[in-house]
Amino acid sequence: MANIMQPSFVARAFVEDQANVVPCSVVRVDKGSLTLRDLGGGEFEVSVSDVAALNAVLEEPKSTMLNGARLALVNQHYGLLGLAYGPPIAPDRLAFVAVVNLEDGSVPEVDEQPGWRLFRLTADSFHERR
Repeated sequence: MANIMQPSFVARAFVEDQANVVPCSVVRVDKGSLTLRDLGGGEFEVSVSDVAALNAVLEEPKSTMLNGARLALVNQHYGLLGLAYGPPIAPDRLAFVAVVNLEDGSVPEVDEQPGWRLFRLTADSFHERR
């Protein structure tokens, strides 16, 4: 995948800036746009810059699910989306470890924690739904 990003960028987005990290689930995907539902039930849309990489990840069989939908993390401030893979069911508590595989732009799964396939969001991608 051509979705390579620096470990320091991922650490800033998902570890240091936790106040802006939104855990959510994927409600629907339309081309490069995803409709996501946060834990409070609010829906919003984001768009990824690499649609081909997104499609490849969506075909992977090892998705981590939350309430019947794929688990995701979003940091709009940093423009970063992570789609969970590894264990089939999300653990009760998420612990994000920012060890990035530079070859494929992902965070590998560790113990019972899911791994994350990472995507940059397009600049105008965040749209709240009513």
